[in-house]
Amino acid sequence: MTIDPRQRSRNTFFLCFVVCVVLRISDAVSKTQEIDYGMLDRMNDEFELLNRAIANLEWQTFKNRSIVPLEVYLQFVQLKLNRRNGWCAKLMDLRDNGVSVNPKLLRFLCKGPKYTNEMTRKIAVINEFLSSTYGSAQICKIEDYKRKCYNDESDVTKLMATSRNERELRWIWTAWRNRMSHTKELFRQLVDLQNTAARKNGYADIGEYWREEYEIPDLESMFEEMYQRVEPLYRLLHAVVRFRLAKLYPDVVDMSLPIPAHLLGNLWSQSWEALIDVIFPNYTAIMPNLTNSMIQENYDVIKMIKKVNDFYVSLGFPSLTPEFWKNSIFEQEMGRRSSCHAIAVNMYNKNDFRIIACLETKSEDFNVIYHEIGHIQYYMAYQNQSSFFKNGINSAFHESIGDAISYGAISFRHMRRLGLIRNASASFASSSEINSRSQNSLEMAILLRQALLKIPQLSSGLIIEKWRWSVFSGRTKPSRYNTSWWTLHHRYMGVVPPSPRSEKFFDPMAKFHVAHNAPYAGYFLGNFLQVQLFQGMCEASLGLTVGSTAFNLPLHKCDIYRSRDAGKFLRSTMKLGSSADWRHALRVITGYSEYRVEPLLAYYEPVREWLQREVERHRIPVGWD
Repeated sequence: MTIDPRQRSRNTFFLCFVVCVVLRISDAVSKTQEIDYGMLDRMNDEFELLNRAIANLEWQTFKNRSIVPLEVYLQFVQLKLNRRNGWCAKLMDLRDNGVSVNPKLLRFLCKGPKYTNEMTRKIAVINEFLSSTYGSAQICKIEDYKRKCYNDESDVTKLMATSRNERELRWIWTAWRNRMSHTKELFRQLVDLQNTAARKNGYADIGEYWREEYEIPDLESMFEEMYQRVEPLYRLLHAVVRFRLAKLYPDVVDMSLPIPAHLLGNLWSQSWEALIDVIFPNYTAIMPNLTNSMIQENYDVIKMIKKVNDFYVSLGFPSLTPEFWKNSIFEQEMGRRSSCHAIAVNMYNKNDFRIIACLETKSEDFNVIYHEIGHIQYYMAYQNQSSFFKNGINSAFHESIGDAISYGAISFRHMRRLGLIRNASASFASSSEINSRSQNSLEMAILLRQALLKIPQLSSGLIIEKWRWSVFSGRTKPSRYNTSWWTLHHRYMGVVPPSPRSEKFFDPMAKFHVAHNAPYAGYFLGNFLQVQLFQGMCEASLGLTVGSTAFNLPLHKCDIYRSRDAGKFLRSTMKLGSSADWRHALRVITGYSEYRVEPLLAYYEPVREWLQREVERHRIPVGWD
């Protein structure tokens, strides 16, 4: 991909302009002896410009990894960190002299690790290497006397989802991880640098800082307790999946042991929906092929995004902006050297919100679109907040908006609206009416597929952060990185590698969020929160008070399409950005002021009953040695 010299010149001019303006604002702020609106406005303008500059650089990097020199990006990151430290020191000094300072503003400016410029440089270099190693990963083999290669996450995940050849799956799974194993020492250095910076600001380690955004004293214990509530459901699902896989791979799967990780239809074993035709009897006979239905209805990627936009608009959300349609990249472009991991981007420029992805006309990508547009809608909602609060309440809220909406979109009724299910009726009336006939119902097939997608993400998400938090705290030493990783998978997922993985390997790096040093707690908590938000929207759509005990509709039957009441409370809290209190926001949207497991259990109760019947009918053992 070539770069227009005029575009490069415009980018350079803009970045130089940002530096000049920031330095002028900085000088004005340094002379201020008290907090007034003028000072806050100047600080806000400075932060807005820096965010916009960094977003522009990151967008160019997302488009093509070779465009932006690391040194240029690093200069702006360091400038932002230095200015933030300066703002913090200024406000702390004013507070110590009796001036009233907004605690949320002070927390925003003063929290987090304290990096020196040299530490920032080292971390940026390591992060660049790790993320580019992941993004450019390629695995190759000889096939029919020719070299056959699979490029990046996109190619590999497709093959993992579609192949039923055990030897091929074993090769893909192993080759992908072997490709990352040389990064272990750099990861160790990254941990040390982040811990050092965190301790300079009073944290025990970087993990404590990562957990701080949730404002819950013992987040790890809360996560463990939440998971224990859903673990019986996970173990039932695991048992039935293992039972079906044992029939497909009798020489590989043992009915009393953990499942080999390469057989679960996913590169990381975190979602198993690709196995729905293996798990649910007669699935292909009763459930239309949704991708084929999309093709028959003349769907393409643009039509898919428009349908998702229509769902959001029907709930009272604003339509996607012209800038979104003009600037986003929806499909893989020839010659573009970038990761296909979908990303939503806030450009910090009015109405300029974008996604970059490698979408295809297939039903699975509807989930991706709903998720990313959820981020875009959040960006749009809080764009009028000050720069200090242009963020979600916490990462779990940001990760949950799109998925909460998608729970409404996967209902049987809405899929019929989209033309994806025709001439079909759902006979599944309630969770108490499970019988042999209802096994063939479309609703049950939809529910089970959703369970295969979502429930394994709970155990997988817990594992990722428990492992990293243990690494950050020093409980897990570098000499046991890989051993600890697989010990947790055995304990929480009942999953093992297809062959022994010693400490010469570094398998955590095969996961995008580890390679990109991105916290994952928001995904774990978000999997509970999204159903909680969906239930609140469902209750509002029925005219009930949120949290009402009068709500008795099976949650999976709720149809929120075209209900502005369903989206009203959600939109009102999204507009507040990170200035909102999470307990208050939850109470407004759901009627409760804490994160709850009950909505998720209620939604999947029909699945739990179906799984229990399967276990009893086939005498399937539950659990693993």
